[in-house]
Amino acid sequence: MTLQTFTEGQWPPVVILGGGTGGAAAFAPHSQALAKDIRVVRPQSLGIERAQSKQPLPPGYAIKTESAALARSLDQLGLVGPVDLVGHSFGALVALDFALDRPDRARTLVLAEPQAVGVVPPEELTANGTMREMVELLRTFGPADEPTDQQLVRFRTLLG
Repeated sequence: MTLQTFTEGQWPPVVILGGGTGGAAAFAPHSQALAKDIRVVRPQSLGIERAQSKQPLPPGYAIKTESAALARSLDQLGLVGPVDLVGHSFGALVALDFALDRPDRARTLVLAEPQAVGVVPPEELTANGTMREMVELLRTFGPADEPTDQQLVRFRTLLG
């Protein structure tokens, strides 16, 4: 399984992974500006691609599914050496997983707003109602479940 990728510009490459709600499209304006000096690779997550085509996620889908597909996609593009990775939100989780599993393939790693709710201390969840509500909402999402409009609105609201 590979990811649909969008590329602009010339070498050296930077791989930019968008979040779970915007995907590759979220970085299109940045990519156009950066492409004057570097090659920008914007992989589309399996989650976004499958949602857009109204297809279910593959059985056993997880972050590792995304990072393995990213590795195969970079291989197909001839990017087998270390690359600079930038990830936002869900894309940051994929970039981190990719870098941890393949440290020889990650030259630099920039993570913006990774979803690290699993490491929030219990006392902070008790004290911060918004964060607690976000964690509770995220626990209702599953890879085979289609979020309701109400869940999506609540998610975007809690993000601020």
